[in-house]
Amino acid sequence: MVYYLIFWLASLQLKERPSPLPIPLLVGKHMERPGLFVQTDTLPQPVLPFRSDTTSRLSAQPDTVSGGIAPVRESLPGDSLPIPNEPFITVDRREAEPFMGQSIAFVRDFINRLNYRRTPMNQIVDSSSRQMYPRVRYIRSLFDEQDPRTSPRSGKFNRIYEQLVNEFVDEVASDTAQVYIPEIARNLFGDVTYSVRYKGVLKSIRFYLVMTRTEKYYEWKIIDVEAPFLKPASTDTVQQYVAQRDTLLFIASQTHETQFLALYNHLHARRNLMAFAIDNPPARGRLVALSKAIENGSLSVETTQSVSLYLNTGRGWVLRLNDLNREKENSGWLITELYGHNSLSLLPPLLTQYIDLRPANSPK
Repeated sequence: MVYYLIFWLASLQLKERPSPLPIPLLVGKHMERPGLFVQTDTLPQPVLPFRSDTTSRLSAQPDTVSGGIAPVRESLPGDSLPIPNEPFITVDRREAEPFMGQSIAFVRDFINRLNYRRTPMNQIVDSSSRQMYPRVRYIRSLFDEQDPRTSPRSGKFNRIYEQLVNEFVDEVASDTAQVYIPEIARNLFGDVTYSVRYKGVLKSIRFYLVMTRTEKYYEWKIIDVEAPFLKPASTDTVQQYVAQRDTLLFIASQTHETQFLALYNHLHARRNLMAFAIDNPPARGRLVALSKAIENGSLSVETTQSVSLYLNTGRGWVLRLNDLNREKENSGWLITELYGHNSLSLLPPLLTQYIDLRPANSPK
């Protein structure tokens, strides 16, 4: 009798439990039949949670009520979300907006346009494209057209800066060299500001970096930092931190395209900053103090505040580039400041020892 009771209880456990009712995924006004039209940025709430070790699949099993075949759910291990009986979610694919082809998504694209090597559609500049994109107008399109200093209708119109821009455009357009900027290594600089929390107080730190090139790849190196609230301790030795650095770590060359996310991740992981510094940085004491505060946890990174790039042409001009995210052709990496020998604006002081505004052929 006991054995029969055990077998009866076991059979109850093995019986198929009734499947839960399918839960439709409501997405505001974007629910359609058949299928669901979904925009990912309009989801009002996350999908309802299910067991992380199972998912529902549709399988054909006899329907004990009607005698026919009815779809029921079965759970398979290792999966995460159920597939409902409701119509599947589909992706709405749209043609790219016209401005997207003109937007400068990458710094390499900016340099190719400045050198008059590529069209906005990444085609090689030829005789027909030269007529479509005259060089003077093409270079002007690399400037931020919303800069009030170059608009006579603006109350902030600056005639001196406008003349500086005209001088630069005319010089580049009339240049007979094959390329205006031949190499970005040691000519591209980064300026990154992070908000950090130091001993519970919100502060800011500022990194200056330079693009360098090894035999196999490009990478960013830290050349200086600004963290005035940190004071180097007499017990900190540069040799100690240099010896402890991981020489396999690096900051990838394309990290500026993602707001220097790689550097942010290294800070968040409490890496030794000396692993990313140039050889014999002039601000060793400040860099060691910052690295120590990050490693011991007294300083933690919060968010990225700003990112600017400085492109040294080697011809007496420095271009500050910023990534302007807006839905128009004049967007992406654009010139937001022009530095020259007659410029009213000044470079960040910590970059002046690495950038010489005098043309390469001028006397030192």
